[in-house]
Amino acid sequence: MKKTLFLLSIFLLNFLSIFSQTNLPCQFSWENVATNNGYKKFITNPIAQPFNGPCMSYAVSSAIESMYMIEHNTTQAIKIYPAYLDIKVWEGEFHQYKEVLESGFLIPSKLGTSALKNEYISSNDRSNDPKYVGIRNPNPATGVTPLKCVNEQKDFLLTSVENNGKVFNFNNCGQNIKNNTYLSVTSLIEINKINVVNTNYLKNLILNKPVIIKVNNTLNNNTYTLAKFRKDDYTHEELQKTGFHAYLLIGWENIGNQTSWILKDSWRNKSKIIKTHPSILSDNDFLSMISNGTIQLAQVEGVKKNNISSTSTPFQVNPSIQCPPFSLNGTLVVDLHYAHIGGILYSKAFINSTTLVDEWQWNFNVPTYNRNQINTNYSSSILISPKTSGIVKVKVRGRRGNSWSEWKELNIYISNGGGFPGVMH
Repeated sequence: MKKTLFLLSIFLLNFLSIFSQTNLPCQFSWENVATNNGYKKFITNPIAQPFNGPCMSYAVSSAIESMYMIEHNTTQAIKIYPAYLDIKVWEGEFHQYKEVLESGFLIPSKLGTSALKNEYISSNDRSNDPKYVGIRNPNPATGVTPLKCVNEQKDFLLTSVENNGKVFNFNNCGQNIKNNTYLSVTSLIEINKINVVNTNYLKNLILNKPVIIKVNNTLNNNTYTLAKFRKDDYTHEELQKTGFHAYLLIGWENIGNQTSWILKDSWRNKSKIIKTHPSILSDNDFLSMISNGTIQLAQVEGVKKNNISSTSTPFQVNPSIQCPPFSLNGTLVVDLHYAHIGGILYSKAFINSTTLVDEWQWNFNVPTYNRNQINTNYSSSILISPKTSGIVKVKVRGRRGNSWSEWKELNIYISNGGGFPGVMH
């Protein structure tokens, strides 16, 4: 009982340490992490999967590559073969990847120049294309398949796949992958959807390590789920034949009180870093998808190189320096004698910004009547009237995330009878 209570207390402390972190940066990405010595990249470049099917292996492999760099505190990447992992697991469930990875499975690094070593040959769909039906079953003629090589933890070189789905022409299994650099994983952790009660929880997970995200693709109100992630790039025909897709969630950018999620995408012929948009995928939609199981999340940890754990202190993100100094781009203007309201003559101060702003703040150096402040993410206006006519210093600034801009100032004469042009500083 004491041991159970102790473990429970440790779990709660870890949970609360993540959940309670609310002072989050306005933006963050593992592709461009701010440090006291410049920016560092902990993401390998996106690569396109050759056909529909192995997206989960590509996302998991991307997570392993990133976690190697994070845990070993290096920006020198070791790239691995997603196809090698995919042939072994084949299915698209996290628990299947967990079983394989935590069994000590080794994934070879991309050494040499052969583009076909431990790789698939491009095709339409490795699940449905006749060329790939039976690729994991022994060839009656030779008894050798890529799966046999993978099970023996050896290289394979696939050179062609016959249309009859029975004959696979490739060299016999190559050398043991232990002869060169390889990676392995200690743990794959599935994220309990019950814990993801808000976007802050998820953002804190990302600050710790990238998140593998599996999105089940369903059609609702004539819109596919995946269209919410990359509406303009995925075609209707592509979405029709896609049951799910997996990404690596590497960061976010706050847009007002909503979130644009940053993901590494391996979509065939369209691989790149993408950003969602709150007008298409709102925070409520995203959280609802997690809650109802449409979205599933996982992380990997304990990445070993050549079966040796890191002896370095893992890289730690400093949240306080992730938002760059915020510069408010816009012109402050005062429209004199704008309106009479309640016997008071008001002038209108306003600013339009070319940069997104989460919050606006106005300030005046003399006592004023002010009302009708109207804010958007790109503009703000307010009606003002000084209690005593004279020179008024009008000041405005904006906040994005945790960063406030410098004040923009305008000195202008405001009275019930007129004024003269001000000068902005």
